[in-house]
Order: sequence, then structure tokens, then C-alpha cells
Amino acid sequence: MLIIVAICSFKGGDWPFVAAMFTHSADQWNIFLAIYILAASVLPVWLLLQPRDYLASFFLYFAVAIGAIGMLFGAKMDSGAVPMIADNVKYFGLTKLHLWPMLFVIVACGAISGFHSLVGSGTTSKQLCHERDSLPVGYGAMLLEGLVAVIAIGTLMVAGGIQKGGPVGTFAAGFGQFCTIVGIDPVLGTRLGAIAINGFLLTSLDTATRLARYQIQEFSGGKIGKYLATIIAIAVALGLVYVKTTDASGKVIAAWAMIWPVFGASNQLVAALALLGIAVWIIRGLKKKATFLIVPFWFMLVTSMAGLVIEIKTTMTSPSPNYPLAAISAILLVLAVLMVREGLKALKLEKAQ
Repeated sequence: MLIIVAICSFKGGDWPFVAAMFTHSADQWNIFLAIYILAASVLPVWLLLQPRDYLASFFLYFAVAIGAIGMLFGAKMDSGAVPMIADNVKYFGLTKLHLWPMLFVIVACGAISGFHSLVGSGTTSKQLCHERDSLPVGYGAMLLEGLVAVIAIGTLMVAGGIQKGGPVGTFAAGFGQFCTIVGIDPVLGTRLGAIAINGFLLTSLDTATRLARYQIQEFSGGKIGKYLATIIAIAVALGLVYVKTTDASGKVIAAWAMIWPVFGASNQLVAALALLGIAVWIIRGLKKKATFLIVPFWFMLVTSMAGLVIEIKTTMTSPSPNYPLAAISAILLVLAVLMVREGLKALKLEKAQ
């Protein structure tokens, strides 16, 4: 299987019948992906999700290796078009010109990520041979994720800014230049870069759907079965893709684009709450101190909530307020306060005992 994947990656584009298999419209690909994530969400992890990730991992390791080589030996490739620190940027404050809190909200998966905390409990835990493997797998994966984040920044600097195709096209263009260091043609390297980043995205897609299914079932108290829960999750996702609206400039956009700006703050808020949950477990269950978790919890909580406040302030003071975005941000703020209240109450009860 690995040999077939490798051959198709390098030579598939030269064969008309292979190219025809992947030449479809965006709507067709949406349907194909919906069918795939439906299967990946309901089937056992070992039957589809794990083998697919296993095959993709070889290519992703190759991409990380090329990216690391590029970061170490590709200094001359820097376009110089992307400044190391933008002009007039300050460090702390609540405006868009300050690094805090938005830097800690935008840089998510490569630093700390609430989504990854859900992945660790929902899918990673099901693939470990032994509990002791959780540290090298979990912590090691986040270190690699941080490396990928650095490589992504490097591809932006080499590409000279956002390219055609957005983030995917930009990563692919920069990666193609990195490939020339090891003698790979830049055109082929760009294609490999596009495949690599799409591999990362596909991994997130099937995992996110499974996690959404878990959450829907949990919210219903187990009354909704896994098939119906998965269908609900996919239906909502497709709705965000196909339902159209207009942005502040009057441009027609998909519904997901309207609420996308809140993703960073909500993701990091989940990370803060995950830290709190683990801290409560360590203090109440293991009877140990959890200062190493409580400190970053407060930092991420304040940072994420500040980011949500900025989202609300920014959209409500604009000429065309984004009311759905403001409403979701406000709801997240309320939920965060309630969750923290419950966590602190649990810690208080522990101290009283």
C-alpha cells in the first residue's frame, strides 16, 4: 500500500486514468469527504481511522524532515518580504496592534490546543498499547506539532506572503522551495507540500467528526445513537459550507467563514478548561499539588476571554456588525465562567475535606 501511495504521489499525474479519479468539483469532493468521515466516525478506530493515519504518517514524517532541513539550511531562500516583527506592534493590551492576547489565540496547535486535549482522550487513548506510552506519544506529538508550526512560518517567509490558494497554497509554495535543498524539483516539491498539508487537514477532519459524535451523544445522555449523532454532526458541517451569507463588505461567503474568527479563542478556551479539569483530577484524585497546571490555566483563561472580548468589541463597533459571531463569543464567555465556577467549587470542597 505504501508503495502504491508513493508511486501515485510521484507519477500519478502523468497517467490520465489516475488524474481523472481526482478531478472533481468542490461540491463532489464535499460529498466524498462527508461519506468518508461518516465511516471514519462510526467504525472502530483500528478498522479505518488508524490505518489511514498510519499510511499518511509516513508522508507526514517526510514532510516534517524536509521542512526541518529547510529551516536549518534554507536561510538564503528567505524572500525578505515578511518582517520578523511588524511595525508599530506593542506587547500587551486589548487592541489589534498588541501581541497579547491575540498572538496566544492565533498560535494554537503548535503551542497549546483544546482540540488536541479532546483528541488525546477521544482517539489517541484508544491506540496506546500501555498507559506509560501516553507521555512520549502525547508530549512528543505536541513537540512535533510545534515544529510543524515553525515550518509553516518558514514556508510563509520563503513564499513571500500569502499565495494563490490561501494557507494551503502558501505552505505548498514554500515547501517546494525547501525541497530543492535535497535535489527535488520545486514543482514536484510544491505538489508534495500540498499533499502533506492536506494530509494534516484530513486527519483533523475525521478526528473532529468522531469527537463531535462523542459530544452529541454525551449531551443527550446517551439517548442519541452513534449513527444519528454522526449524521447530525455532518449535516451541521455541510450546512456551514452550503449556507451562504454576506460579510461586512457585502461579499457572499459561506456561513463557516462568518464564525471562523472565533475559532482561535474558543480552541484556547477549551485548552484552559482542559488544564483545569486535569488539575482537579490531580488534586482530588491523586492528592498532589497541581501548581504546574493552575498557573497556565489562569493565563490561558484570561487570554482566551480577552480574545473573545476583542471579537465582540471589534464586530459590534464595525459599520456592519457580525451578530452571530458576537453572540457565539458572548455565549462562550458565559460558559467559561460557569465552568470555572464548577472547577473552583470542586477544589474548594477538596480543601474543606
